[in-house]
Amino acid sequence: MRTTRKELFDKAWELPMTKLAKEFGCSDVGLRKACVKNQIPLPPQGHWQKLSYGKGFTKPKLPLPDFNPDISIDPQAVKIAKKAHQETVEVEAAVKTITNPRITIAKNLNNPHPLISQALKTAEDYKRCLTIARKVGWGSYYKLNSKDHPPHDDNGKMRYSEWDGCIPMSVSFATLDRALRILDPLLKALELSGFKIHIAKTGQYERRNLLFEKDGEKLEIFVREGYTRVPISTKLRTIADKFDLRCNEKENFANGLLNIEVKIQGHYRSETFKDLKKVSLEEQMDLLLQYMLDAPQKIKDRRAEQKREEDERRDRQAIRSFNENIIKSQQKQYEHALEEVRLHKQHLELKEYIRLLEGQISEFSDKERKLGNFWIRIVREYAEDADPLKKRLQHIQKVANSQEDKYGNYWCKKSKEYTPNEEDEWDDEYDD
Repeated sequence: MRTTRKELFDKAWELPMTKLAKEFGCSDVGLRKACVKNQIPLPPQGHWQKLSYGKGFTKPKLPLPDFNPDISIDPQAVKIAKKAHQETVEVEAAVKTITNPRITIAKNLNNPHPLISQALKTAEDYKRCLTIARKVGWGSYYKLNSKDHPPHDDNGKMRYSEWDGCIPMSVSFATLDRALRILDPLLKALELSGFKIHIAKTGQYERRNLLFEKDGEKLEIFVREGYTRVPISTKLRTIADKFDLRCNEKENFANGLLNIEVKIQGHYRSETFKDLKKVSLEEQMDLLLQYMLDAPQKIKDRRAEQKREEDERRDRQAIRSFNENIIKSQQKQYEHALEEVRLHKQHLELKEYIRLLEGQISEFSDKERKLGNFWIRIVREYAEDADPLKKRLQHIQKVANSQEDKYGNYWCKKSKEYTPNEEDEWDDEYDD
């Protein structure tokens, strides 16, 4: 829901926060934060109680009256923020329970893991390429040898990929040492726990993946440094324009906050461990290690659970189809019966017609009577074979005395019972 700063200010002094929050579909705490963020004065505590007695506080003037931006209050975003806060509280509580940490972050890298050593070599090569690019000028670097091209700059962060034989990372030079000191003991602990760490490549031009594999299950990780949008002064933008450099009013700069994303190969969702206000990433490494150690078995359990749910869904669908076939077949029997009644009436009329013919033919000559009786015999034989009453009785006897037909005669079968779930109810609404 969208509103403006002035409109929200007026509404905040017309209704209590709890009632106003219902209009926006969010919590009163979330709405209060939006007001504070946009410098909107709120009624002091006790205002609404005093107002009920004809008193209350005087509504102040809105600071910066010319500043009236649109404010978007998304209930879904509020829920996401609330969920993120709850996850943060859970992480902080989990870290406090760690008494004997299995991973200790050293101040310096000693005997680093091969992947860590390769990342250090790649960083040195990136620095060399950047130095060359600065000497020749950024507009002429394309003339250089491909090995001397500067690396991709992601808001001040360098991208380290599996193609370089490294752990996939996006971190600045200033944060690289910390990131590697965090990853080094993690890699060693995972290998001691039976994980095979390797870079998989299935084709010449296909993407390479750094995989952490155990018991046939594969995990991927990505290390990312956050960034902060920083306003750029007019003076700096003017200087940048003189050198034909693009410079926005706000630019993204690496902020030194790290997060590690752990993803199951082939899945979209990832689990993220990141620097928090009260708990650093270093303090969460035992939680990260335990998550990766438990992941293979959890993946297997989840796959078995999904298979069980799929089997149950398939069984429910089979029962639904079976019961629907019974209803359709019984409706069809009613239609058959109406058609047989029509045919039965015609059959009786035909019998009466043949009887009248026999009476008239009896007065014919011998030759004419012989031919007429022959015609009547033919019609009577076909009429007896087409008798709907006779055919229906024969069909009932056949079905009753033969083995059950799995794929037919649903009208005489007993429907099966099952308990529908939300998915079945949704299917019913969709069919309607």
